[in-house]
Amino acid sequence: MSGPQTPLKSPGVTSRFALGTAVVVLLALLVREYFVLVAVVDHPIRGDIREYVMYAWNLFHHGVFSMAAPQAAAPSPDAYRSPGYPWLLALCMSLRPRGDGWYFLALQMQVVLGTATVGLTTLLARRWLQSGWAIAAGLLLAVWPHHVAATGALLSEVAFGFTLMAGLYCSALAMDSHRRGALVLAALVFGYAYLINPLIALFPPLIAWMIWRGKRRGAALLFIGLFLLPVLAFGLRNAQLADNGVSAGHPGPGRAVINFVQGSWPQYHRAWQTQRFDDPIGTAIMQAINKEATLLDEDPPAGIRTIADRMSRDPAYYAAWYLWRKPLLLWDWNIRVGASGIYFLVVQNSPFQTHPLLRWCSAALRLVNPLLTLLAFGGIATVLAARWKRGPTATAAAFATAALMLYLTAVHTVFQAEPRYANAYRGIEVLLVMTMLRFLVDALRHRNTTIGRAHRLGPDAFGRFQKP
Repeated sequence: MSGPQTPLKSPGVTSRFALGTAVVVLLALLVREYFVLVAVVDHPIRGDIREYVMYAWNLFHHGVFSMAAPQAAAPSPDAYRSPGYPWLLALCMSLRPRGDGWYFLALQMQVVLGTATVGLTTLLARRWLQSGWAIAAGLLLAVWPHHVAATGALLSEVAFGFTLMAGLYCSALAMDSHRRGALVLAALVFGYAYLINPLIALFPPLIAWMIWRGKRRGAALLFIGLFLLPVLAFGLRNAQLADNGVSAGHPGPGRAVINFVQGSWPQYHRAWQTQRFDDPIGTAIMQAINKEATLLDEDPPAGIRTIADRMSRDPAYYAAWYLWRKPLLLWDWNIRVGASGIYFLVVQNSPFQTHPLLRWCSAALRLVNPLLTLLAFGGIATVLAARWKRGPTATAAAFATAALMLYLTAVHTVFQAEPRYANAYRGIEVLLVMTMLRFLVDALRHRNTTIGRAHRLGPDAFGRFQKP
């Protein structure tokens, strides 16, 4: 996929671009602050949130990374979840230890991280797009309902999304300008991103490969070495725990096994919703999923044979699930494992329901969300084609962004695809949406210019013979 591209000037920060970015960042801050101040969240500490809070509580009170319920004695350490996000909650608890002060501080932390993600998205877009497109990318993320609503739930997506965007931006600086400080920072940020969500583990090696291809082998080795420091440190810590600490934190299979099995069942999300209301079919499906996960954990060959046997009964159905339906599900609108819509928790008095402008914005984005998903994947094709032909958008930043969206989609296709997880990736999506829109606009301008010149030159310009 290739086409005409408007030459991109140096991605420096002009006064107009700086002003536009500041306005977008301010808007992002106000919308997120407005949401956490006026929205009423029903039972905010439950589900996955409760597990993160338990880890943070034990870190603060006992210095032990454990999901055990609060108790006087120090609990046994475990490794069911990663420590990156609980560390942030424990920091809030240490700063505001009395009452619920830590909770409101944690929400403010998420407001800051979400706002910073919008700013970084705008700056990263400027690495290969003109100022107007870059500001449009930031503006779209600033009001994206899922990204805003995620601020009000103490889940890892906001922090994870910030580290991904910060890692991409620092990597772009390191690859485009050979800044050693940016390289070190990028490696450390991606290392922390791994401690928030290990699914990012295989992407930083791609960044190292790009640096290596740029004839900077020492820099590539430095990058991968720094990234691996927290990865190896947490791995060595877990290796010293009994059963790697998984069963101590959550009896039963590990999270990777659970996500893999759940993701192999197209009926999982519907069953999860209905079993809460004692629906017999939903309950039976959830029991079958749990049974498969336990078998896969205890006897991997037998578990794989059971899953393969289930899929062999209707291969076309499962082929469509993995090749088409599941990748698109990640970028869908309605959160399945949660309160539905844009919310993980039940929210009352949401600005996206009470404020006219935000309500209309949410309704419009919901309507065009499938189109935006297609535009984002079109943006990937545009970047890859430009990289192949070394066009104006063939920057390292654009290629890394496109590769990251492909990588994340592939990982969630193998494991579990859930629109809630995409809250961390919406910045990446809007970057590629704007890339594709820019391509289409430039192609249209090029076409109109060509037709206009042909009309001025006469019929021969269209390949016709003039009559004598």
